[in-house]
Amino acid sequence: MQTAEQDFVNRIKLSRGNAEPLTEAPTENTEAVNVSEDAPIEEVVEPEAIAN
Repeated sequence: MQTAEQDFVNRIKLSRGNAEPLTEAPTENTEAVNVSEDAPIEEVVEPEAIAN
């Protein structure tokens, strides 16, 4: 007899089929950034905020 957890996992496996897991390619612009407390704070303006 299957447990509820095993049944749940089996349903997920069936819904996914044989799909390969997605892997993201690394971005081209990789650079080290300073994340210390002494780093300057930059203002970020999001497009949604401008529209409203």
